[in-house]
Amino acid sequence: MLTDKLKQLIRQSYKAIGENLSHFNPRKQQTFLIAEIAKTLAGEYSKDRKIITIEAGTGTGKSLAYSLGAIPLALSRDKKVCISTATVALQEQLVDKDLPFLKKHAGLKFDFALVKGRQRYVCRQKLTQAVATDSPQAGFTFAEKPKASDIRILNAMHKALTDGSWLGDIDSWKTPIPHNIWSQVQSDKHSCLKTLSDHHHCPFHKARETMEQAHVLVVNHSLLLADLELGGGRILSPPDETFYIIDEAHHLPKVTRDHSSASVTLRGAVEWLTKLRETGDKMAKLIKSQRAISPALKLSDDCQDLLIEMQKVLTFVENNANVYFLENTENKNKANFNQKDEQVYRFDNGIIPKTLKNWAEDCNELSKKSLSHLNKLYNALIEAVKDGDCKMFIAEPILAEAALCYNG
Repeated sequence: MLTDKLKQLIRQSYKAIGENLSHFNPRKQQTFLIAEIAKTLAGEYSKDRKIITIEAGTGTGKSLAYSLGAIPLALSRDKKVCISTATVALQEQLVDKDLPFLKKHAGLKFDFALVKGRQRYVCRQKLTQAVATDSPQAGFTFAEKPKASDIRILNAMHKALTDGSWLGDIDSWKTPIPHNIWSQVQSDKHSCLKTLSDHHHCPFHKARETMEQAHVLVVNHSLLLADLELGGGRILSPPDETFYIIDEAHHLPKVTRDHSSASVTLRGAVEWLTKLRETGDKMAKLIKSQRAISPALKLSDDCQDLLIEMQKVLTFVENNANVYFLENTENKNKANFNQKDEQVYRFDNGIIPKTLKNWAEDCNELSKKSLSHLNKLYNALIEAVKDGDCKMFIAEPILAEAALCYNG
């Protein structure tokens, strides 16, 4: 229930906002929204189902309404407020304008943070190695040879990160960073670990520390869904300690559909399997223990079996292209359409031929086994680094390769 003290605090905050906002006129609809949001989250309508759906026209002041309706209550109950949006424009408005204004003038003491996915941050260790490629100890190998302009960007990024003028996220860099370069130095969950001393001060981990101290988190729908898919509280704050505000909710169904879907290209899968087997061999060579032998051999065998199964699938769809082939019109309409793009195959009413389904099930089981063997090699290499049996600058590129295999 809302206490009289809390009601008074919300009223005072709203009044203070009006006194500090030029040309401000109290709106009946806005004050109604603030009250309804606060009462709903406080459990005045239902102790078990604290959900409210709001539709309001442009100019109503929705962001101020849900902020004043949720933040004071969250502060009083030691909870966080998670505001999820669909567009960067609204995130920037909240972080750069609305929340700073609210914090300054509403008499509420709270901190806020824009929370981004791990891959939006550079890995300090990878970046350091990338700019030291002239050194024989660097141990860093680019997926493709960088251009002179790429090297200049990397050096500029390293300098800015070192002197503190850049926080290490791709969004705040002054110019676009080529994808082939960023993918080599971005943070990943497999090699950029806080438990490793070389990664204690990586931008991602520092950003997470800031997030933990914040009372209000601003995220996008995709990151919110990623956290909930993991059970909640793995990326963001625990659900039972959080009030969720889903702004721009009309985008949520499409984002949810896309987030929950998966696709794979057949030729890309074949290339991935070849890369996976090579990565396993590299990891095994760096591990100075007998326990690497068995998973390395099993990984190689499973990858070979998978390649055979994938070739069966590839041959089948190519031989039946006249039945299942659908021109990739979406790509064709893009300016960068490439004739080498994968063809798209569709099946009537979603019914997959039994032969193809059986091969897919076999591939699924073999894939699980392969990733299990890769995981054993990965953990063994991490332990080798911790025990001093393998230098970090040597293991880092291989751990990064393993990360790409996991994500592939």
